[in-house]
Amino acid sequence: MNKNIKIINVNGIMGLLVFMFIIMCLGVGFIVFPGFLFMAVWNFIANFILAIPEINFLQGELLWFIIFISFCLLTNNRIVISMVNRNIKK
Repeated sequence: MNKNIKIINVNGIMGLLVFMFIIMCLGVGFIVFPGFLFMAVWNFIANFILAIPEINFLQGELLWFIIFISFCLLTNNRIVISMVNRNIKK
């Protein structure tokens, strides 16, 4: 195996700018856009289907994070919820 392989090579200011651009694009794609999408869908449903209040962009972001965290927790098989009464008297 070649040990001289460089996966990410950041050289100078231009490399740093490209790296920052990639990070910003990932942030917009995974954080900002889904929040805007959830806000738009919620407001569409609020206007045309149900009588619920509209939400702004920040609330759309919170809705996105709640759905994302719930999905991660529910699809992860490593989390086990167990209810045990330790004060059992015989």
